[in-house]
Amino acid sequence: MDFDLGILKHGHASGRLRALATSRRTFPEYYREMAILWHTPGIRQRDFANLTGRMIRHRKVWWIVTNYTNPEVLRLAQQNAESITLEDGRRMLVVVRKYVVKRGGIPFWSRLWLRDQIHRGRTIEEVAREVRVDVGRLRAWLASKDSL
Repeated sequence: MDFDLGILKHGHASGRLRALATSRRTFPEYYREMAILWHTPGIRQRDFANLTGRMIRHRKVWWIVTNYTNPEVLRLAQQNAESITLEDGRRMLVVVRKYVVKRGGIPFWSRLWLRDQIHRGRTIEEVAREVRVDVGRLRAWLASKDSL
């Protein structure tokens, strides 16, 4: 994934997000990247909130997205979606797992990764161990109506 605010690299909300959440200063380069991530196909609002660790207030996110959305950002968001790999889907799942408890709550890209692992012949228990979630939760995610 080209634009992820450093979340997938670190496996959690990075220092950039802490700066965005707590500072009164503006960070145009981060705001632009945040708008790109927001508009990336397959990333829903709740996925965005979970990926960012729910650190940034909703009003601030809306202000950033509103003020930094333009045709270039939308083009880069599409490019971002095209750059997402199955491994990125696994990393997203690792980041959001503590926030998602209900069916269908995981990002589209994580559902793709889960389905790929099952189709490759891995057991649910093996996959659950790898991403450190309970087997019941993983089964619920796989059974969700919006899974693939």
